[in-house]
Amino acid sequence: MKHDTKLLPNEIFLARTRKNVAQDRSVLSVHEDLSNGFDEVDGEKKPLGNSLDTNIFVTGTDTDVGKTTVSAWLCNHTNANYWKPIQTGNDSDKNTVAKFSPHTKIIPEAYKLKAPLSPYDAAKLENMKIDPELLKKNLENTVIEGAGGALVPIAKNFLMADLIKICNAKVLIVAKSKLGVINHLLMTVEILKARGIDILGIIINGNIENNLKRTIEKFSKLKILSIIPYGDNLRDVLQNTALPSEILEILK
Repeated sequence: MKHDTKLLPNEIFLARTRKNVAQDRSVLSVHEDLSNGFDEVDGEKKPLGNSLDTNIFVTGTDTDVGKTTVSAWLCNHTNANYWKPIQTGNDSDKNTVAKFSPHTKIIPEAYKLKAPLSPYDAAKLENMKIDPELLKKNLENTVIEGAGGALVPIAKNFLMADLIKICNAKVLIVAKSKLGVINHLLMTVEILKARGIDILGIIINGNIENNLKRTIEKFSKLKILSIIPYGDNLRDVLQNTALPSEILEILK
């Protein structure tokens, strides 16, 4: 008995739908790679723009944890450039870096906003929208300082962690030695790791007990690269605190 292999109309529709979905997924995958800072060259994913081997992004567990102090410390001991993509409020972090590291080349901010708020909210008050495309730069040997923590909003559907991703730099997480530091550190680590962001290590601002240091390293699975102690003369503290080899392998 001869079987009829002709597809019914609904089967034809399903077959075409599966084919279209597969094509759409392929397109979406490429788009996702581009938005995450990667392009495909000869079948291999390669980073767009900056090289992971030449830049460091300084983020923090919160605002006011010492990101600018750490940035100045990094620049003072190297010939790295400094860039604060978005400055909010009356403070000028680039002036602080220039004060403690006069030889450093300062790259102007992409956005400078008046209100001391998240970039998203500060921009809204000025009837502005931050364009993530203007935050993409081809940089080398540069310290990039974020604003606030990893989940600070910058624009619609665009957080500080997304900026870190497109900067394609290795990340230093800065934390302040205070109550709650373990929780804030571990949350920041989880957020960055979930996005596939390469974390170089942790910097602690302020004195920290050895048992607390061991706990942080155990649960974060990251190394505390340096502890910047408190001191009356910050210039002397930054000058006398040597950079670890992990950082010197990146910044020159």
